[in-house]
Amino acid sequence: MIGTVRRRVLIGLLLSAGNLHPHRVAAQGGVHEFREVHLGMEVRLVIAHDDARVAERHAMVAFASIDTLDAILSDWRATSEVRRLESAPAGAWVPISAPLRDVLALALRVAQATDGAFDPTVGPLTELWREAQRTGRPIPDSARAAVRARVGHAHLTLDSATSRLRSDVAG
Repeated sequence: MIGTVRRRVLIGLLLSAGNLHPHRVAAQGGVHEFREVHLGMEVRLVIAHDDARVAERHAMVAFASIDTLDAILSDWRATSEVRRLESAPAGAWVPISAPLRDVLALALRVAQATDGAFDPTVGPLTELWREAQRTGRPIPDSARAAVRARVGHAHLTLDSATSRLRSDVAG
């Protein structure tokens, strides 16, 4: 599974992004705030600790974990592990990292539980939408239909035991 620090960072990011944290950080000693740009947005960490140096070390570990996850999961970075999956031929088993395996295992469980309402394979549709936003031109029906044929969590098979992924469609 995802390491404890990475899991806490992901949960913190999700809660912060959605402003869902149930209570404010209790001020025990000092409260220290750290901000850096990661994942294409400002990430803000608030750490309550008496020692500013300890708080800063924790923030740096969290930011490093975010960078690691971004290098794996980013759909913006052409060099990310997720983007490299696009070049795999249909039907080929592709070795994947343990963090990507864990994220995909959870994503596929959520996709199945929501009957596809959540779908981790929508990247090609997202790319079409981004292009339409960038150019101001509508997406042609033919392009949308071609991309929709490649989207769907049912196209993916994850072998968690060997950390491999297979898609029955290319790209």
